[in-house]
Amino acid sequence: MLSPLPPTYFGNCIGPPVSTVSILSGDLLARNLGQTASLLHDIVRSVKDDNIRQGIDRYLSKPVFFLISGYAKDNGIVMTSSPRFEVYECEFGLGKPAGVLVGGANMFDGKVTSFPGREGHGSMDMVICLSSETMVKLEGDLEFLKFIEVI
Repeated sequence: MLSPLPPTYFGNCIGPPVSTVSILSGDLLARNLGQTASLLHDIVRSVKDDNIRQGIDRYLSKPVFFLISGYAKDNGIVMTSSPRFEVYECEFGLGKPAGVLVGGANMFDGKVTSFPGREGHGSMDMVICLSSETMVKLEGDLEFLKFIEVI
């Protein structure tokens, strides 16, 4: 972002999503995990300074309260992240955290939160909130299981 926020800024400065994608379930299921990850990567890379500023301008012209869960309708998924904060670098005298979790607030079926991974080197830690039925199916997906470690 041009004129980025100062390193001392703490908080959430962007409200509604700045980038979305829609894909039919059949098209998504036809992709392998790498192709799906590539799609998400392309979406994130497409967010530029202009997208963010336009979203802020829209909000300022018509401020509203919104629930992020409203974006996960009709089997949707909401992906959030906090890549700016080095969550594993926090040291309170107990050693490096074994894992990072998010609180129960604002959790809903279809919410995925990612953080830079504990191991570094491009790894990711993810908190996935899905219905029990969907989670059972995900836990049975052999391709998915090759790429994860449950903590």
